[in-house]
Amino acid sequence: MQIEDDRRLEEWTRKVMKETPLDSPGPDFTEKVMQHIDPAADVSKASIYQPLISKKYWSIIAVSSLTLIVLSFFVKAESSLTLLQKFENWGGRINYTDLIPAKLFPENMAYGIIALMLCLAVQVFLLKQRHTRSLHV
Repeated sequence: MQIEDDRRLEEWTRKVMKETPLDSPGPDFTEKVMQHIDPAADVSKASIYQPLISKKYWSIIAVSSLTLIVLSFFVKAESSLTLLQKFENWGGRINYTDLIPAKLFPENMAYGIIALMLCLAVQVFLLKQRHTRSLHV
């Protein structure tokens, strides 16, 4: 029963497809479409370069990274109290150096992070120059 219904549906579909003429656009279709396109607006929008991360946020990232690295060198080595115990014993003033963990990074890791950031900065600078040159060609 299902096969017979499928066969009838297929025959009907073929018949309808043969009887239906193909639609084609008029002779001035392309001209009408092109009249609605403003080429000057498209070119000006395409050539404006806006970075994903602005200079303001790059400077915030750089300052916070540098602060973490510098703090890792100057924070004292060991602290016996946990962070919660420091807040429980707080008597009106906080010694901020006790709140920061002993050494955030080992010294070798800090040097590695500095080297990585320098390489990344050079790479971003070179890629930006290359991108700028490709826009002006």
